[in-house]
Amino acid sequence: MEKVNFRLWVLGPFTLALVLLLGAFIFNSFLTHKKGLEDTSYSTSQSVLKLFEEKLRSDAEVMAVVMKFILDDKNLQAAMRSGDRNALIAAGRPIYHDLKQKQGITHFYVRDAKRVTKIRMNRLDDYGDTVNRVTTLRAEKTQQVVYGLELGKVGYLTLRMVSPWMIDGKLAGYIELGKEIESIIGELKKIIGVEVAVTIKKQYLDRAKWEKGMLALGRNHDWDIFPGSVIVSSTLPVLPKKLKTVLSTHKEAFSGTPKIKTSLSEISYKGKYYDVNVVSLSDIAGKNVASMVILRDISAESAAAFTSVLLIIAICLFVGAVLFILFYIILTKVEVWLEKSQKELKEAKEKLEIRVVERTKELSVANERLRLEIEDRKQAESETKRLAAAVEQAAEMVLVTDKDGVIQYVNPAFENVTGHDRREVVGKKPDIIASGKHDEAFYQTLWNTISSGKVWRGRFINKKKDGSFFDSDSVVSPIRGEGGVIVNYVSLQRDVTDDLKLERKLRSSQKMEAIGTLAGGIAHDFNNILTSIIAYAELAHDDLKEGSEAKKNLDAALKAGTRAKELVAEILAFSRDGERAVSPVSVQAVVRDTLNILRPIIPSTVPIHESIDDNLPPVMAHRTHLAQVVMNLCMNAEHSMRENGGVLDISLDSFEVDEDFASMYESVSPGSYVRLTINDAGHGMDKETVERIFEPFFTTKKVGEGTGMGLSVVHGIVRDHGGLITVYSELGLGTTFRVYLPILEDTIV
Repeated sequence: MEKVNFRLWVLGPFTLALVLLLGAFIFNSFLTHKKGLEDTSYSTSQSVLKLFEEKLRSDAEVMAVVMKFILDDKNLQAAMRSGDRNALIAAGRPIYHDLKQKQGITHFYVRDAKRVTKIRMNRLDDYGDTVNRVTTLRAEKTQQVVYGLELGKVGYLTLRMVSPWMIDGKLAGYIELGKEIESIIGELKKIIGVEVAVTIKKQYLDRAKWEKGMLALGRNHDWDIFPGSVIVSSTLPVLPKKLKTVLSTHKEAFSGTPKIKTSLSEISYKGKYYDVNVVSLSDIAGKNVASMVILRDISAESAAAFTSVLLIIAICLFVGAVLFILFYIILTKVEVWLEKSQKELKEAKEKLEIRVVERTKELSVANERLRLEIEDRKQAESETKRLAAAVEQAAEMVLVTDKDGVIQYVNPAFENVTGHDRREVVGKKPDIIASGKHDEAFYQTLWNTISSGKVWRGRFINKKKDGSFFDSDSVVSPIRGEGGVIVNYVSLQRDVTDDLKLERKLRSSQKMEAIGTLAGGIAHDFNNILTSIIAYAELAHDDLKEGSEAKKNLDAALKAGTRAKELVAEILAFSRDGERAVSPVSVQAVVRDTLNILRPIIPSTVPIHESIDDNLPPVMAHRTHLAQVVMNLCMNAEHSMRENGGVLDISLDSFEVDEDFASMYESVSPGSYVRLTINDAGHGMDKETVERIFEPFFTTKKVGEGTGMGLSVVHGIVRDHGGLITVYSELGLGTTFRVYLPILEDTIV
């Protein structure tokens, strides 16, 4: 074997590596320094932006307090009522002077209800224009106080607040306050220690108006300093010329995202180095109309970093020289030892080659086994992932417990239905959602079933986090581990609350339809028979002598027959589903006429309080039927208060049915309605009674006091008029009926 100069072979690459490492260190130090500057710059920009936004909010809060006092100022209100502009100026001048001195507010405008400017306190000769800025339009639309950043006529960014001005309950106009952001960026410099300039995009400015406005304000108005923007405010008296080049590379900072552009740019100015960041600013409409240019002094940081790098380079060179000498000595001894070892290694190599061939064969077999095992494991992992995704995304609730019933896992559907976060339930037992509606025997049967290894199926009534109940069809299955021992239980539950509600509603609808059909058929036949009975009774009545006992008996029979005929008419009204002759009717007139009839009938222990809106539009209805609705509801209310007395409250107003209300009741659609409310302080009804209140022949009155058809007929009348009737009642707390009738569309203004 040829002798190798080991020292040259090792020390040459070592020296080269040392030089390369030193160069890499210098380069890495530069990158680290630059990264540190970028991080610090970004953090500073975030602080500036956060402080700027906090200052805007605090100034807006101050302006809101000031706005309240201005709106309540009696002198200003009197001047606005008179419409005298000079009186407005006289009343507003001391207010504006005080606001400008104490709060730094630079804008104070008064506009009429049509957004026409009456006065601009900072420019009294500029008035009479109609303002269409976003803040004013939003205040007009919402009739609320609106504030935000917005460009003015001269292209200056201002914090504006606009409030509707209500005088004597009517909209008199709008008050606008404004504060220029120049004072804010001055405070940013004092607090954070950076230089700040504000630029506006030229596309949102009119050059002539902007230059004229800046000249009037005594500010820099050089339009051509930067290609896409102009400077409107700065904490530096003179901006560095190199800033033009930097800003031209930050055009993307004016886009919607991100708000802070952190591509570090360094410029020198008056012997100092600055890094530059650009923060985009959005106005109240969400447009990026402006930006803040933030200049942070990095002179001290750069000098310290440069000194540190020089010191570390010197140390590295010294350490490298010492290591070079030590390696030279050690390698000399290593060369001698290597020559001796080479011979031994050659012999060992020959033996090792033989052993490698043998071991390679063994490894080939082992690798094939390992490959098959890996494929099986990957397939199992894939199946596990699919199963986990299916459970996580399932619409049904999945709940897994250990063998003692302690919850170990719930899926997102469980969280959505119950309102419990999985962190709240893991480690607890399922009774966290128990409703108390099931007895101990129910749960004991469940537990006995699943602990014996069988599957339990049934329906739970459980309780959500907010206390409301829900029904769920459930399957609880045991999970077996090694040896067939039960280690877990899994419960699959499907929320069927809405399904049960729809089922009950369908059954009720079918029952009402069946009863109506049955009642109508019987009533027609019975009416024919009753007509004959009454006719023959009347003929017999005419043939009898006055005062005879038989004639008295026939009088009683005719009265009973007439009452029976009225009952048949009510049954027919309930079962009839066709159109009836209707015309525009004033509901308030019907209610008042009916109350005039009722007042002599209702006892003095039940006073009637009425609240009727006389300006309601008419509805398309049958006047007699509406009177029947009012009469039935009022008489039922009087009957419930007959024993203990109480007040009968009757109100009539308009009501707007929106999408949410219409989704709760299928019989109405969104639109304008007349709402009749009849409230009593009687004995009230329980939930079961309320659910049956509109069924024909159902009554809570004693025998002889009612037929059970009154509310059924009322329900049928309201339904035929395209309306809705609702009832709310609690035992001992009285009952409230509300009738909603659609307003005639042609009369809606």
